[in-house]
Amino acid sequence: MLKRNILIFILGLLMLGCYPEFNSPLSDLKNSKIDERLLGTWYSTNKKELGYIHIEKGFDNSLNITLVNIDNYNLNERYTMFSTKIKNNFYMNLQDEDLEKKHRYIIVKYVINDKQELAISMLENIKVAEDIEQGILDGEVTGKGSFSKKVEVREPSSALAEYIKSNSKDIFGETLKLKKLTP
Repeated sequence: MLKRNILIFILGLLMLGCYPEFNSPLSDLKNSKIDERLLGTWYSTNKKELGYIHIEKGFDNSLNITLVNIDNYNLNERYTMFSTKIKNNFYMNLQDEDLEKKHRYIIVKYVINDKQELAISMLENIKVAEDIEQGILDGEVTGKGSFSKKVEVREPSSALAEYIKSNSKDIFGETLKLKKLTP
């Protein structure tokens, strides 16, 4: 059985560009509240997905996220994020710590249940690209093929929030489930 790393699942999408990038977050960081439920260390409940996500308080209303590769501790990735709540759904506005990518956001939907399980879903690159091509969203799609398209969305936060609210069930893909480490 081939083991897949949690870092590969999440960051494979991030690093390969298989996710849409946004020039604006879903909401303003100043109006965000820290979702205390996210704080701590999470691990994959699927034995094929190996790794940890550590979430701690950052500056202002932001959180720092470190993705730890269990097979190679030198492949850690760091992000800054803040939460947005739309209706009863929660979303992460992620920013890469890389300064070249600092003004781009990645939107991730998340749910935390009573059993301290975190489910995260990435936006489907293909679906967002189709909405840009149909004029539903302002942005640019470059490249060809499902996995080589680069999707950049240029909408203000209010328009993005309305888009997510109207399409949330249709535009998010595969869910990764994580469990919180408890002392």
